[in-house]
Amino acid sequence: MSIITLKNQQFEAHIASQGGTVHGLWWHNQGRIIPLLREAKHADAAPVETGGFPLIPFGNRIPQNHFSFEGRDYHFQANTDDDPLYIHGESWHGLWQIAEQTDDRLVLRFTHDKADAAFIYEAEQSFTLDETGFSLSMRVTNKGDKAMPFGLGWHPYFHLTEQTQLQLNAQKMWTQGAGYLPENRVNIPDDLNFSSMKKIPDHWVNNGFEGWDGTATLVWPEQNTALTMSADPLFDRFFLYAPHGVPELQSRSDYFCLEPMSHMAGDHCRDGYGGLKILQPSESLSGIIRLQPEHIKKSGL
Repeated sequence: MSIITLKNQQFEAHIASQGGTVHGLWWHNQGRIIPLLREAKHADAAPVETGGFPLIPFGNRIPQNHFSFEGRDYHFQANTDDDPLYIHGESWHGLWQIAEQTDDRLVLRFTHDKADAAFIYEAEQSFTLDETGFSLSMRVTNKGDKAMPFGLGWHPYFHLTEQTQLQLNAQKMWTQGAGYLPENRVNIPDDLNFSSMKKIPDHWVNNGFEGWDGTATLVWPEQNTALTMSADPLFDRFFLYAPHGVPELQSRSDYFCLEPMSHMAGDHCRDGYGGLKILQPSESLSGIIRLQPEHIKKSGL
């Protein structure tokens, strides 16, 4: 495993080949170094301890570790120690290969080609720094000999302070059901309606949202910093995760996740496979997510 540093005058990113994870992203602004993603505490940090990891060939869990597609049944085993369901596929635990590298750009590729695997694919991530921000381009290609439903997503970790605020537009929300899977599609409750800028509530949040317009603004007033996340139309859904109450009931998380996704968790078992895209052999699915910070005054945007 290696940690690759990307850097220009304004930004610095650390990327790990193990898991294709982001181990940190920083903005150099007015003599300050401002963290835009959570920093991994050590080189061999698990994906859930980093600043972000890929959701390829799909995001989240497959209900009951089983789904059927085109007359075939696919069964899975748990792939983590703390969850009974198969989650996020293989790439977030795999060793990615460096395909291209410059001072401010890195392309990683991961291939999953076991003959008995349900998903046989090549994944690619391209990390790029420019003068205004950070871009992540993702692609998955079906390398199997059968059509399969695929999805893309990204699981970033952002700092959550007492004053952190969020603004975005979505149309519907899914309640959390058994196994942390979406259960019912509902109207968005007031405390999770971020159509106007507001703080993330101080309670457990683990919900999927639909009808996202692909733009979100995060604000850290303590740092006089705002961050705009913009995503291609492919990513019209997201998960919002703030694990307040873990590990202690009264604890408040110091991070939250805003995860752009092309589909909803559990879509493998929904009619029409939800937002998953059916890829024929050799077909690809791709999209770009961008992070762009700006300095704000203490009074807000």
